[in-house]
Amino acid sequence: MASRARASSANELAAIIESDVSLDNHKTINSLLLAIPEVPRLMVACAIQNLGAVRCYFDRNQKAMVETPDGNTQMRAIAFLAAYRDGLPTQTSVAINLGERGRENGGALTVDEAMAASPALRAKLRAMLDGAEQKALKQADPPA
Repeated sequence: MASRARASSANELAAIIESDVSLDNHKTINSLLLAIPEVPRLMVACAIQNLGAVRCYFDRNQKAMVETPDGNTQMRAIAFLAAYRDGLPTQTSVAINLGERGRENGGALTVDEAMAASPALRAKLRAMLDGAEQKALKQADPPA
């Protein structure tokens, strides 16, 4: 079996991932994608290939297959590449109701349960804490 590091196409990588039992413990698509470092490279390669996408149809007058540019696919590839060129595309906002009792006791998620279930929530809280620490450091040492 080839290693994931040697996968050169999306189909080859998909076959390897399908048989790799070490990836079975991922509960979300995002966590699975984060565990596979080849995915971003293959996504960009696929988008670049789609810049030259064509449609084929049989032309009865010419009695041959004719290729024409597939504008919809090409524009989607352009939009994808342009969105990532300038940074991450717009991310989905998720509202989470938190409580004290927890899901097992019939209540809303506790903070611990919500953080365990949401990589996006952990990232947002981490960024907020980093920002708060930077502000606290600036306030503690005012410029002379």
